[in-house]
Amino acid sequence: MERRKQLRKYIQRAKSRLTLERSIPIAQYGLFLALLSSASLVLISRLFVWPYYRQIALGAFITVIIATIAYMWWKRVKEREALHKLDHYFSHNELVTALSFKDDQDPLVQSLLSKAMQNAEKSISSKGVYRIVYYNSCTSHSLHVPSSYAN
Repeated sequence: MERRKQLRKYIQRAKSRLTLERSIPIAQYGLFLALLSSASLVLISRLFVWPYYRQIALGAFITVIIATIAYMWWKRVKEREALHKLDHYFSHNELVTALSFKDDQDPLVQSLLSKAMQNAEKSISSKGVYRIVYYNSCTSHSLHVPSSYAN
């Protein structure tokens, strides 16, 4: 059971890194949209007599920021997705297979868990975390992962 907890910890680390990687562009677009909406309201208020335009522009800015935070929370990386992203660095889906068995006493399960632990330490190391993020960004833009980063 200790090995499973350790593997779950690696999956949580991958999940947090992938969530951060996914949230940064969303936050950038949200901040841009918030600034654009409030600036356009201020510019429109210059064309017309519009009372309380500062408060309305500030309200629009805060509303878009809150909507962006809600969207980032809604689009966060799920544990299953992090498991499959991390499993790309294992041969023959060892991580998913090791975590799918319920009985820890079986020698096959023990062997899979120990092998998955060894591979997890390599793939989640400081270079490994970069590999996960790099692989994720490459697959989203249809680029190829260099052989130095693939297993």
